[in-house]
Amino acid sequence: MTFNQPAGYSYLAERFPALTRHLPRLPLGDYPTPLQRLGDRRRGLWVKRDDCTHPVYGGNKIRKLEYLLGDARQRGSADVVTFGGVGSNHVLATAIHGGALGVRTTGMMLPQRMTDYVRGTLERHQQIDSRLLRSPAARRARVDLMRQLRDGAESGLTVVPLGGTSPRGSIGYVNAALELATQWKRPQPPERIYVAAGTMGTAAGLAVGLSLLDWPTEVHAVRVTAPFQVNAIGMKKLTTKLALLLQRHDPRVGELATPWRRVTIREDYLGEDYADVTPASQRAVDESMRRWGLPLETTYTGKAMACLLDDLSEHPSHGDWLFWHTYNGRAAPGSLGALESGYADFLSLCR
Repeated sequence: MTFNQPAGYSYLAERFPALTRHLPRLPLGDYPTPLQRLGDRRRGLWVKRDDCTHPVYGGNKIRKLEYLLGDARQRGSADVVTFGGVGSNHVLATAIHGGALGVRTTGMMLPQRMTDYVRGTLERHQQIDSRLLRSPAARRARVDLMRQLRDGAESGLTVVPLGGTSPRGSIGYVNAALELATQWKRPQPPERIYVAAGTMGTAAGLAVGLSLLDWPTEVHAVRVTAPFQVNAIGMKKLTTKLALLLQRHDPRVGELATPWRRVTIREDYLGEDYADVTPASQRAVDESMRRWGLPLETTYTGKAMACLLDDLSEHPSHGDWLFWHTYNGRAAPGSLGALESGYADFLSLCR
């Protein structure tokens, strides 16, 4: 079920208008994204389709970029730099949507495992003439490169963090939680929300948004990256900083009681490393398509769905559970064929 809203509508700004003045947002997405039931009415399973946030390139990064690129615009910056693996959805989303706003993106590329979508990601970068650089392994070399980028930016350089995750970027998912509340017509709020956690920004924003709603919903954040990127201490810090950011700019937000306690980090689905295709994630991708016609992928959403399916087998009777679909669901343009050397060279970062 969906309800049309004017372009650029913000559920958070409607409730706390003062935030608009201090935390600028550049509307990018099509909202609300669909809320759909999975399966028959006897099973309380739902999906929030954030794979459909944008007609060209969607996924969860769009909601974060609205605030991060809004910050860049407020700073008067026409250059941003961000980070990610060779197949990073985040780097590509930043390049596509930043470019549409006249913001030049530099992607600092990191090693990752080879997956089916890496080459396609590089093809998209080639199509839009993305500026990609290898991220040096040594910290001093990275700092020197960042200085060079800053010095070469005519109107200032804004750093967009890995995965778009920061207190400011995570506001996008506070807004998303309030959006969900306008769509949810069940007698009780969802018992659980399952979401992939790569840098924690989506789960943190949902936790703070659920606190604003005073919903008892648990967020099951399925870790798909290394423990140093997704952990309970980091979640507490991020949700606390996010809540304080909102409170500072609109006191009516009020005190939010321990939003991090709403988040359970699920540890058993990563595999050996980031982007590892595990048997469980592949089965979840296959079963999701077979049972519901819901397309997933093996790095993020397949692992989150694998967790949900395992829990279903252990808890056949449950309240409403919601799967938050975070990956871009828009079809890529046709293949370019051969990658130019400037882009093909990044395949050597895959292992």
